Amino acid sequence: MNTEEPIPWNCLTINDDTEASICLRKIRLLTKDLKERKAILFYGCNVDCYCALGGLIKFGVKPSWITLIKPKSLNPHNTHDKFFFDDCEVNEAVMSAILQDKIQVLCEWNMIDWVLTKDNDGKLMIESITIERKGKIRKLVCDALFNFYEKTINLNAFLGNMLKSYPTRFSTSGAGGTRVIRLTVDQEAVLQEQFNRWPRAPYTADIVLLAAETGLSEADVEGWYAIRLAQWRKEQGLGGNLGLH
Repeated sequence: MNTEEPIPWNCLTINDDTEASICLRKIRLLTKDLKERKAILFYGCNVDCYCALGGLIKFGVKPSWITLIKPKSLNPHNTHDKFFFDDCEVNEAVMSAILQDKIQVLCEWNMIDWVLTKDNDGKLMIESITIERKGKIRKLVCDALFNFYEKTINLNAFLGNMLKSYPTRFSTSGAGGTRVIRLTVDQEAVLQEQFNRWPRAPYTADIVLLAAETGLSEADVEGWYAIRLAQWRKEQGLGGNLGLH
């Protein structure tokens, strides 16, 4: 990968609303108004990457077109951000949502090179990328690369942005196995409003009332709270299991 080369037009980054708008226009053009399948790669493992991925699906890109490459970080230090994001409960909820959308996920692969070409207009673009994991090499066709590698995780943005990208779906486990619950905007708003008033484990009576108000089962309300509380505890730097009353 030659760092002196100009940035290919299909190597995309999102740092603000303007760049996000540019990326969406490029994706619409590349896919001929979202009708033609293209190989869209996401490279990174942070909240910005996951939120952009969720936003692209909402935009209309088919999840099966997307491959998420989660690199092994070159920075092994256990920062507070890393500790929060690597929390098992949070990571499981996020990955469950991603896998439910049938996105291909490649874990601990690092991009080591790319092959460049020129499009019909003579503009430089990525044709393929090469990734490596424990000595194994893979080459992936690349029509668009969203690069989020080594971007830092903003804890305040996590709860605001991550829940916006996947606000209507979470996983619960029970005797019948793991299942995915889809919430409406109104259901999510009711649960979040109650949580904002009292960010703790709810009493059984509260669960019954919330279930009646939202039309969800009591088990679904408990499942939502379990995930939300795990996020809140890490945001506050707390540990332990604050069980339901």
